[in-house]
Amino acid sequence: MINTQTQADAAFPGCPSCQSTAWQWIFKKASYDYYCCKTCGVETVWPQPAPVVLNAIYAEQYGERTTNTTFDVVAATKRDAFRPYIQLLNAHHQIQDRKLLDIGCDLGFMLDEAAASGWNPYGIEYDVVRADTTSKRFPNVCAGDVESRQDVLTTWAGAHKFSAITMMDVLEHTRSPENVLNIVHNILADQGLLLIVVPDRSGLMRRLTRKHWIAYNDEHLWHFNRTNLADMLTKMGYAVLLQGRDANRYLPFGFLMSRLFNVLRLPTRFNFWIQKAIMKMPRAVVNLKIPYPTGGQYVLARKQ
Repeated sequence: MINTQTQADAAFPGCPSCQSTAWQWIFKKASYDYYCCKTCGVETVWPQPAPVVLNAIYAEQYGERTTNTTFDVVAATKRDAFRPYIQLLNAHHQIQDRKLLDIGCDLGFMLDEAAASGWNPYGIEYDVVRADTTSKRFPNVCAGDVESRQDVLTTWAGAHKFSAITMMDVLEHTRSPENVLNIVHNILADQGLLLIVVPDRSGLMRRLTRKHWIAYNDEHLWHFNRTNLADMLTKMGYAVLLQGRDANRYLPFGFLMSRLFNVLRLPTRFNFWIQKAIMKMPRAVVNLKIPYPTGGQYVLARKQ
């Protein structure tokens, strides 16, 4: 039964898409309550997890990716996933300068594809260790987030600003999407391109799995559908060029098997058995690319 009460707490956030303060409780998962904007359908977790909780989650995820035996294959699949998006930027790019900023650049997989396609790559990554690792290949990479390193990003942007900015699986992690997008708007050149990939609240995977959707996890603070995401960008001075399904995701079979421990919250002993089974599998099976339907969406917009 859905609770239809409106959250009246003054500290509760306004909707980043329509600015409404009327929220409807929809369900509880783990220890978090999920609310939906009664006007436009944006979803949020409230109260948001404390910084120390989010930092612990990210530390675990980063460690898992770094130590996983199939990491090289995961890296290759990520580059394969990002390559079509670089091609999309190339097709719609109208500015002579080709300076690209990847927000949440991880270990530089998007930067690899951008550089290979003639872009001058810049990146910012929340995790200090991964930012340091990536900066060894790309000097214009810093650690932190958009809000705390706004001064660095503004300096990098310079007078001509960035020609393109990418945010792959980032916006849903931010505490204030509005604030982040306003900063992005300020460092993006006129007619510059903004590419965002986020989970799609209106997608098939969300409709099929409901509250068990893989994107409903502790570190995802916001969820958008295609309409309210486009409306938010339009209000901030962007013209939406394209929207679609993020259909480029593949992951190695061995990596997906290892993730079962975290996704299904299995007891520790099961993780040992899973890892042991993976080690006995032929490499061809472990590295087999499996479609990974995350239920994501992309939007390509141009700054007006």
